Amino acid sequence: MGIPEKIPAAVYDYFRSRKTWEDCPFLPDDEFSNVLHDDPDELDEDALALIERLGMAMLPEYILREWGNKPIKTPRDRVIWLDWIAHISRRTAA
Repeated sequence: MGIPEKIPAAVYDYFRSRKTWEDCPFLPDDEFSNVLHDDPDELDEDALALIERLGMAMLPEYILREWGNKPIKTPRDRVIWLDWIAHISRRTAA
């Protein structure tokens, strides 16, 4: 997918640290609601934590609206969203 390895690695490490999944790690397309049983507010907190962990800054709301209504239901979705954030951040910094 052309996404820098540090993004999926950060997502995997972050969510793995939240649960003990030594024997049964989650898969990229497992839905958060089925694996973590998180509510939407916790998923927003996860997004902020991951952005910080990756050394990025949260984009302003008016830019985040460009993402549209694409739901973030899986670790793969979160990786794609974080890559989008990184790409937009580089574009706006130039």
